[in-house]
Amino acid sequence: MKISEFQTAFFTDGSAPSRNTIKQWFRDGTVNGKKLGKLYYVIIDEKIDQFFEAPPESQVVVSREEQLRLDGYSPAVIEIIMTKMKW
Repeated sequence: MKISEFQTAFFTDGSAPSRNTIKQWFRDGTVNGKKLGKLYYVIIDEKIDQFFEAPPESQVVVSREEQLRLDGYSPAVIEIIMTKMKW
């Protein structure tokens, strides 16, 4: 999630640390984060972190239909979702 989303989601109004403080937390390991291009992201899910650390050849992209199948949806439900969502 973006730093601004992290500030909103995890801190009350007026108590959120500054962007620079959060970036310092990235550097010292207090918070797990990554810089992609010009943007910084807080990594709150271990699976996402593993994706960023994996070599590109292991970062497999699957179709929406395949992801639904992997998520355990039945073929009938997948067909309905794919038809309704026009994917």
